[in-house]
Amino acid sequence: TRWQRPIVNPLITLSIVIGMHVPDMTAGTTHGNLGMTDMEYPVPVYPGDTIRSRTTIAEKRESKSYPDC
Repeated sequence: TRWQRPIVNPLITLSIVIGMHVPDMTAGTTHGNLGMTDMEYPVPVYPGDTIRSRTTIAEKRESKSYPDC
């Protein structure tokens, strides 16, 4: 690659980031994230790197079919 070593596929990186937020974002509150926008990959991810991410909740709505969520 142009980075002189193998990089992690960006879709795998995205899957890891989404999985990291599931316990924090959805535990007892919702049945899933309804949409995501503005994802950025500022630098390549290499095997062995530490991945950090940040999520901003833009809005929420009450569930009519699942009032306890």
